[in-house]
Amino acid sequence: MPPARITSLRIPERPNLLWVELATSEGLTGLGAASRGAAAVEAQLHDQVAPYFLGQDARHIERHHLNFATPYVGFGAASGRTRAAAAVDIAL
Repeated sequence: MPPARITSLRIPERPNLLWVELATSEGLTGLGAASRGAAAVEAQLHDQVAPYFLGQDARHIERHHLNFATPYVGFGAASGRTRAAAAVDIAL
């Protein structure tokens, strides 16, 4: 059940909040969110995280989490990529 679509949504009333929706071709959907630096998180979501997840089986949540949860340098929760992956993790 690969995600067929990953959509992000930001609203002017909450500029630091990013909503992330995953949808499979079978009609399953999940919703995640990230805050702080929503613009950077959104860019990372579409440039780095979504290309990995599209085509992967959405049911393998732990495998996806492990692929994105381990930082290669610095603080684990500091980057936009990590926050984007966390939003997808919540949606899964």
